[in-house]
Amino acid sequence: MNIQKIPIDKLIPNDWNPNHIKKAVMDKLRRYIKAQGSVLPIVARVHPKKKGYYQIIDGEHRHLIYKEFGYADADCVVIEATDDQAKILTVNLNWMRGQAKPREYAKLIHDLSQLHSIDDLALILPDDKPALLDKLELLKLPDEFGADLKAKAQQDEKDKLQTISFQVTDEQKAVIEASLSTVDSRHKGKALTDLVKAGSEAIKGSLKS
Repeated sequence: MNIQKIPIDKLIPNDWNPNHIKKAVMDKLRRYIKAQGSVLPIVARVHPKKKGYYQIIDGEHRHLIYKEFGYADADCVVIEATDDQAKILTVNLNWMRGQAKPREYAKLIHDLSQLHSIDDLALILPDDKPALLDKLELLKLPDEFGADLKAKAQQDEKDKLQTISFQVTDEQKAVIEASLSTVDSRHKGKALTDLVKAGSEAIKGSLKS
């Protein structure tokens, strides 16, 4: 493997990478690089459009951190690759690090499917054929669909029912059950919350007076 030192400002990220690293993982990588120096070499190719520059195939996040730390250059493995080969290599190398953003990954699969059948892609990418087809279905959804799903998931988490337990006397239990006897079982949690709030306000009022 021929490793070259390439100036940081001569390395340009590609515009198809679907890989996303969570902030916690990025922070861990940043701390590691700060303590140990450069890690795996960046995989790049001679830029197909910009003379004198190199296009990153694998290592975009390391490149960003090297720039943050003021590195002058980075260890790189320079390979020959067509656009098609570079995209396939990006998917396979990045699959082990981070998580692909679904819609961007779907777009990349779509681009590759213009030159390869889904059956062929299933042989060279991490996903099998049904998974690849499922991801392509994402392109049929409106852009805001993902945001709507995220918002719904957050609301569902907020509205998730919880179980609480506490001890009461027989007399207290009878009072609570009598208060809730006319309430539909689906709404008893809310009714009990309202009773507690009302009781709390009553206590505050009595203390003021």
